[in-house]
Amino acid sequence: EAIPLAANRDLPKGAPVMAVNNTREIRGYTDFKPMPRPHEGSMSDDQARLLRHGYLASVSYIDAQVGRLMGALERLGLSDNTVVVLWGDHGWKLGEHNSWCKMTNYEIDTRVPLIIRAPGAGENGKACARLVEFVDVYPTLCELTDIPVRPELEGVSFKPLLTDASRPWKSAVFSQFLRNGIWMAPDGIPYMGHA
Repeated sequence: EAIPLAANRDLPKGAPVMAVNNTREIRGYTDFKPMPRPHEGSMSDDQARLLRHGYLASVSYIDAQVGRLMGALERLGLSDNTVVVLWGDHGWKLGEHNSWCKMTNYEIDTRVPLIIRAPGAGENGKACARLVEFVDVYPTLCELTDIPVRPELEGVSFKPLLTDASRPWKSAVFSQFLRNGIWMAPDGIPYMGHA
């Protein structure tokens, strides 16, 4: 009962129907097949707490595993010679916008976990509020490991942020998500959402 529900449980006002999560993924879970789509209604508070509880438990589990990994690198004397990167491929709604899971261009779906620990980096263990993109990870790893960065890469190494997380950086990033063959497309046309 202590697990809070999403603070913003309403559909965004004026959002086009194609922008709203269709709950296809969560409705594929056995216990949630009859769940209403966001514009049809909401799941019960008990169901929402059950899903949020499971999410929090999985985060705690992964956190413990990362701790074990970092401890093993230290014990084996590899921490001064190893770059560790942890990231997720998408964000996750837990009832926000009356939706669950991912599959939109809303910030909550495109904001992802990204943690880098590089030997000797002055900002290790600190948060950075600057914008980076997945295409930036590879050039960053190249620069951190002294591998030449190929000029045709679209990404930009964010290694400088590992030294000074407050420095000026990108003012915008790009994401897109294909809405194809979903219940909201009466004309059957796939829609590419851009943000």
